[in-house]
Amino acid sequence: LEYVGRNMFRARVFPIPANGEKRIQLSYTEIIKAERNLIRYVYPLNTERFSLHPLQEVTISVEISSKIPLSNVYSPSHNVSVRKEGKNKARVSFEGKNIKPEKDFILYYSLSEDDIGLSFMNWKGPEDNYYMLLASPSYVGKKEKIISKNLILVLDSSGSMSGKKIKQAKEAVRFIINHLDKKDKFSLVDFDDGVSLFSSEIIPASRENIERALRFVDEVEDSGGTNINDALLQALEMIEPGERPNYILFLTDGLPTVGITGTAEILRNISKANELKTRIIVFGVGYDVNTELLDRISSDNRGTSVYVAEDENLEVAVSNYYEKISSPVLSDLKIDFKGIEARDSYPRVMPDLFKGSQLVLIGKYTGKGKVTVVLSGKVGKEARRFILRDQELVKAESYNFLPR
Repeated sequence: LEYVGRNMFRARVFPIPANGEKRIQLSYTEIIKAERNLIRYVYPLNTERFSLHPLQEVTISVEISSKIPLSNVYSPSHNVSVRKEGKNKARVSFEGKNIKPEKDFILYYSLSEDDIGLSFMNWKGPEDNYYMLLASPSYVGKKEKIISKNLILVLDSSGSMSGKKIKQAKEAVRFIINHLDKKDKFSLVDFDDGVSLFSSEIIPASRENIERALRFVDEVEDSGGTNINDALLQALEMIEPGERPNYILFLTDGLPTVGITGTAEILRNISKANELKTRIIVFGVGYDVNTELLDRISSDNRGTSVYVAEDENLEVAVSNYYEKISSPVLSDLKIDFKGIEARDSYPRVMPDLFKGSQLVLIGKYTGKGKVTVVLSGKVGKEARRFILRDQELVKAESYNFLPR
């Protein structure tokens, strides 16, 4: 390998036979600089100006190993998968097919000894100033304490769910039922034009009740319209007050056709009924989902939306997310900034932090000087606070992606 100037290198790969192929592997060492408590890695992936045709396949695999525990791992440039393997190791991956990369691959990660690591970054623009806050629980091994929960599964069995969608949805529901902890309480709601209940109230996850619930799922058949409003209101009626976290897992293709169908009215009804602030997690199935409605249902109710194409495996998506909510780390989150005034922050309603999850809070700010961030919440019944102190507001262009 020979450096020929102007950021170019030359390698001799002769001979290559006619119509032949030769695999080239380059290895290099790079010193990565830290910015505040963040480490930034850039891989020059932007090949659009050099490629006439899309690349058939682009795969990036990053292995991070550190003597200090890893905290946040985030890519502002690409939609990556992050898997932590212990406190000091993580794997990051990206895959794309038939693409012309138009930007470099950028990866940030931070190191922290705290139970929840906090990372702050900002960008000063010509008109507005922007910030981003990352919060991530430290890795917890297999012996973490499982917190008992109340869980209601709401299954859409309308005619539009026919075929592969209802089959996958039922398999996903069976998975969750079979993985309930013996101290959990649960119920099921099946809906099409009307609403059918497995039980009129949440009941203990005993072996007998689990077997009854599995038989209930077996008997579900797809038919009729989609009455989302009544199904969710019925589920919310069963929620019990108390110290346990309450969850509704909602599996649907998300197009209301029966009863109240207007997005605004459905959202108002759910907000009024959700007095106990139950978290609603939505799994949208297929291509023709009403993402506006489903995203608002989840974000307004401290949940999240997960979308699965009709040819993808819904059971895998549901099981991956269920593993997270089985291990809540911090609930009832509140974030305070000292030194700046934050506004237009998103998400508007703070979700809970689960094992393996990460909070990304973005918004605008005014002010100057040093910033202190205080994250507060509950671990079970115990109130906890986590503080990131004296962060300098920087003028660097490294974070110019924040306005996007």
